[in-house]
Amino acid sequence: MPELVLAALLGLIGPLMAPDASPAPSSAESALRLFPDVSAMPAGRAVRDEPASWASLGFRTDGRKLSHGRDMNLDIASVNSKVALIGPDNTVPLRRTGWESEDSLKLPFNNTFFIVGKVGADSGSLEQQQYKLVGTTGLGVRLPFGGEVQMRRGRSLTNYDPDDLVLVPEHSKDFVEFSTKWTLPGDVKLEYTQESSSSQSPLVRDKIKRDVRFAYPLPKDGQIHIGAKYESPDSTTPAPWVERMKLYMGLLLKR
Repeated sequence: MPELVLAALLGLIGPLMAPDASPAPSSAESALRLFPDVSAMPAGRAVRDEPASWASLGFRTDGRKLSHGRDMNLDIASVNSKVALIGPDNTVPLRRTGWESEDSLKLPFNNTFFIVGKVGADSGSLEQQQYKLVGTTGLGVRLPFGGEVQMRRGRSLTNYDPDDLVLVPEHSKDFVEFSTKWTLPGDVKLEYTQESSSSQSPLVRDKIKRDVRFAYPLPKDGQIHIGAKYESPDSTTPAPWVERMKLYMGLLLKR
């Protein structure tokens, strides 16, 4: 089933991959060129027919990123949808704009067990026609003390490395993903994700990626997060572990 969903998404990704030769804007809202220009509507059209701003649609500004999320609680399941438009970084010479989209589903069996499903697509660079499509399904367990564990199996198709943002030959892979979330004292969020994928070449080892992150709350629904990523060596002559580990930090301020 995830392969069918990914195949359908391939038909949607093409029109969004056209390079843009216009001069680099100075703000994150350049990402909104993916959508129709609401300021160019006919003069005779009523103002109420179009939104006055993207904020009225629920988009939130986060640096170069404009993001929007929505949760829907249905009678038998809960659905979460997220989309983000990423503007260029004017501090680097290479122009790069992108977008992200993800839809997830939780279907509970009872108060403890639930089925999970997720479909996602993104582009690290529209200018380089990068894309990644992912589909996963699995089982989740709610734990005491406000935590949960999920085990998912999925398949992805991509033509770029999401860590280094460089083009690679198009390839697909099957993977198994384990994730857990906990709420610690002080409303600190702990998230851990591990992804294991099998190698399709005898010269390359199976790869394991790990990501651990702490999110500390700030006033007015903001947060600061600190995390680390580590991946196992994928060749017989592995690089030192310090070259396979990355530390990161981020700040989220909601308006």
